[in-house]
Amino acid sequence: MAAKSLTIALEYRGRGGVCPECKADGGLKDHAPQAEIVFDRFHISKHLNEGVDKVRCEEHRELMKEGDERLRGKRYHFLFNAEKLDEERQEELNALQKQQLRTGRAWSIKDYFRWFWDEPDAIAGREFFDHWYKWANRRWLHNMAQAVAIFGFGG
Repeated sequence: MAAKSLTIALEYRGRGGVCPECKADGGLKDHAPQAEIVFDRFHISKHLNEGVDKVRCEEHRELMKEGDERLRGKRYHFLFNAEKLDEERQEELNALQKQQLRTGRAWSIKDYFRWFWDEPDAIAGREFFDHWYKWANRRWLHNMAQAVAIFGFGG
């Protein structure tokens, strides 16, 4: 069920649709009742990145109260895909991942999801999403759950 809405992006490639932000407009169904909600890479990445950043901000605040500056200046380490980071930042990200921070778990949820777009069809996309969604929810990260729920899944 959760993957049904998401895989519309796979099923309707090349067809007209409405982005998820338009769904928030209460008049969408009145003005375009035939419109399909299309979840695209950009909007999903945007919301997952926002979820990661919320986790990072919250955790950074908690760590700073204890005098721990591990996350200072590391915002963009978690917002970019690992292969787009230079070698030094990749090493820093790997080191942070090994420290069992909530921010690292949130980043892993976001990073793993990008493989969804390599699925060959809607059936494989649904299977991937269902697996990813269950795995992500076991990470106990409220802000990441909110990032996914914005698309009307799970929540």
